Amino acid sequence: MLTLLGSYAQEESYSASENQKWRIRKDFEQGRLGSITILGYERSNDGTLIIVPEEAEIVRMIFNDFLSGMGKNAIANKLLAMGVPTKGGGIWTAWSIRRILKNEKYCGDLLLQKSYRENHITKRKMPNHGELPQYYVEEAHEAIIDKDTFMLAQELLREKKEYFTPDNPTTGTYPFTGIIHCGCCGKYYRRKVQPYRITWICWTYNARGKRFCPKSKQIPEDILYDKVCEVLRLDEFDNEVFQAEIESITVPKPNVLTFIFNDGHEQTVRWEDHSRSEAWTAEKRSQAAACGKKGAATRERRRKK
Repeated sequence: MLTLLGSYAQEESYSASENQKWRIRKDFEQGRLGSITILGYERSNDGTLIIVPEEAEIVRMIFNDFLSGMGKNAIANKLLAMGVPTKGGGIWTAWSIRRILKNEKYCGDLLLQKSYRENHITKRKMPNHGELPQYYVEEAHEAIIDKDTFMLAQELLREKKEYFTPDNPTTGTYPFTGIIHCGCCGKYYRRKVQPYRITWICWTYNARGKRFCPKSKQIPEDILYDKVCEVLRLDEFDNEVFQAEIESITVPKPNVLTFIFNDGHEQTVRWEDHSRSEAWTAEKRSQAAACGKKGAATRERRRKK
């Protein structure tokens, strides 16, 4: 009996879900917007978007700052320093700035059905990559920024993505992934690949700047390998031995590493920065020069536009 009642309830849930989906898709086909929370607008009773003047000024500032050369992290930090709240009351991040810069609603258009629910049981929100039709409505409401400004922002986002995306991207993890954490803010260190070196850097310091994690410092990856070999008394780095022996690495202050072993004991070591003559090899000078030329060419293209 319980099985029959459960099946009946599940079928009712499925039927209600399908009816709701049908209604929402019919609204999309007719260019009508569903429920939404977006900085700069509020939704009227008839479903159209109405500009909120004080919030719209923040949106314009974000686009202007980005097009003037500020990065997404810098803009997020500026808004945090100004005490500007997000629409949902959260903290500004580079990702939230990117979402605003990518949102076509700010130039008066609507792209409907960007996401969908996986099914009526999990109800997990999924990005729509072509699984369902999308609907684009032009001039659906009053714009906060003009389309030329919006398109310039999209082009700049593409250029930055191409510039900072490595030639051979990988989604693999590394021996130190999730192992090193900052003694100042508590966040984990992440791997940062630059044209002429690879370092590990505190997430807060990298995303928010020195003001939010003043004692953090980047650690060259080769120094990390050297110190692991020193602590474990290895001639060369062995990842299996490292994973078997080391639980985590804490960075209590600049140039200091505390290794926490799986058996509970700790060992603290100091490290020194490479001297300029050691770090600035001919190969790295060449890489830095090529990077500078690429950046200059990108800036010149923007100037001409």
